[in-house]
Amino acid sequence: MCGIWCFFGSRHPEDRLVDIPHRGPDGRGMELFRHGETEVEMAHWRLSILDLTSRSDQPLAYRGGRYQVIFNGEIYNYRELRAELRAAGYEFQSDGDSEVIPAAYDHWGEDCLAHFRGMFAFCLWDREKGVLFAARDRFGIKPLYYFLSERGVALASEIKQFTGLHGFQARANLQRVTEFLAYGAQDHTDETMWAGVRQLRGGQCVTLDAKTWQPRSALPIRRWYELRPAVPFTGTFEDAVEKYREIFSETVSLHLRSDVSVGSCLSGGMDSSAIVCAMKGLLHAEGRGEIQNTFSCCFDEPECDERPFMRAVEEFTGAHPHHVTPRGEDALAALETMIWHQDEPVNNATVFSQFTLFQTVKAAGVKVMLDGQGGDEQLASYPQFFGPHLLGMLSRGRFAGARHETRRFRELHGWTLGDTAKSLLFWFGPAWLAAAKNRLAPPRRHAWLAWDALEKYGLALGPPWSRQPGEAAPVTTQWLSRMMLTVTTLPMLLHWEDRNSMAHSIEARVPFLDHRLIEFTLSLPDEFKTQNGITKRILKAAMRDAMPAKVIDRTDKKGFATPEEHWLRADPGGKFREAIIETARAHPNIFSPSGTETELRLFHERRKPFSNLFWRILTFGVWARRFGVHY
Repeated sequence: MCGIWCFFGSRHPEDRLVDIPHRGPDGRGMELFRHGETEVEMAHWRLSILDLTSRSDQPLAYRGGRYQVIFNGEIYNYRELRAELRAAGYEFQSDGDSEVIPAAYDHWGEDCLAHFRGMFAFCLWDREKGVLFAARDRFGIKPLYYFLSERGVALASEIKQFTGLHGFQARANLQRVTEFLAYGAQDHTDETMWAGVRQLRGGQCVTLDAKTWQPRSALPIRRWYELRPAVPFTGTFEDAVEKYREIFSETVSLHLRSDVSVGSCLSGGMDSSAIVCAMKGLLHAEGRGEIQNTFSCCFDEPECDERPFMRAVEEFTGAHPHHVTPRGEDALAALETMIWHQDEPVNNATVFSQFTLFQTVKAAGVKVMLDGQGGDEQLASYPQFFGPHLLGMLSRGRFAGARHETRRFRELHGWTLGDTAKSLLFWFGPAWLAAAKNRLAPPRRHAWLAWDALEKYGLALGPPWSRQPGEAAPVTTQWLSRMMLTVTTLPMLLHWEDRNSMAHSIEARVPFLDHRLIEFTLSLPDEFKTQNGITKRILKAAMRDAMPAKVIDRTDKKGFATPEEHWLRADPGGKFREAIIETARAHPNIFSPSGTETELRLFHERRKPFSNLFWRILTFGVWARRFGVHY
């Protein structure tokens, strides 16, 4: 886990390198290469996790310096790849995973990416051919942004790094900003909220040839990995459980590879608890008796309190628990720092809770953390999956079963037929119905937006995930899983986790995002994931004897909840309210100050429910001020 920077083109004399030491406190390297008129500047900030010696410093040279690579992430199967490449005649000078990348590229070419199991963003410069190759991992766990200028292209781990380029302007991409403010959408396209700054999506790569590519030209980006519809699994449920247990155990084992201490997040939910308990079994089997460290956010508010489930896992594994209680007043004080690290405004206060959690991890001296991101999306456990699950049963003629599931969803989750209908219409309704809905209830209902001013910018505001006319979408849980894993939910969660962990020089690993596990899970029938109203059925069956029944048998779902509604209602001294209104007044071309004040008043009078809108407005104001963003 590190930070990278690469400039390909012709640098300006006034360009400066923006330092990001939080991503790599253990060392920094920089080299400048030339190929004809093209300059290639490569910089790297190192967080040492594997091979702590200088042999793994970067830019890392390979094959007599022909290849130069800067790399952020981990190749978890590096030991197996090293053995395979050694058998093919390749030699290695280090004991880490970084050197595997240029060796694999030399052996397999760009197809080397298909051999990697891990999280990565890297730039590889072939000095002999004058070719730059850059790639991002399958699901975009590690970030890779780019900015095109008239002098070349820059690629970086964080957006703020582009502010050192001569002529770069911090301008807002108002289309993405308004989608974020109105709908909470973030990281759902290759665009960012910064005008001109884009990102390679998960599973994308780009090759630039110094002889042919010209500055200001579009990047020839291609998709090297596609999460396609899976071939249906045809075995029994028991067969699937055995296979799932095998893959899950293997991927957690791979994620434990480290030359430094490894801990784990523990929310009390099924996903993080499964990882903690799997770690216990694997460490015991390997004869490693070290105490596990778990880290948890705890709250007194009942709707957010998961301590009974945390304690069950802590006692079962004998883990050493670290508990922290984020507070609303601390959130306001930390916003400037947190948003500087995030590079963009964020959707809810849970991001602050996670930021606080990683502060505790750093204080405990742990450098690697395993977390449960991705489990909900692939195991179809969000309520939005209930509708597709029911329709799938109806399409197979299982009418009695669908009625039973509907009753169980209501009993266990409070999910009604009305909720199901709304979810289905949002994701799977015909395009003409979505268009009619927008005509009858246009986005102008957001009275807190300055519509007259925004219309001058020619913005078209509508739900960013609506299907386009003529676009067909099968009403299946598999389709919705792929959407959440690649577009709507997971990319945003991974953005937050990467920035929050790296702000404190911590490497966050996400075992559920191993592509073999995801591809297998998406191949399973719906009833292997949800049955009798119980979600995550296959994970629970696979872990039945390896974790506390109290966690496996729970039916409520809190997520990583934060009592932000309580914070805003309590609001001692009115500091939250003041900051929100101040943002609206400072940006009259985006917000209606009077409309924003009305929203706050109706919320405090309990005439309108709580909305994350207030947090989005608050963090937008901090972002615009902290980076001097204009539009």
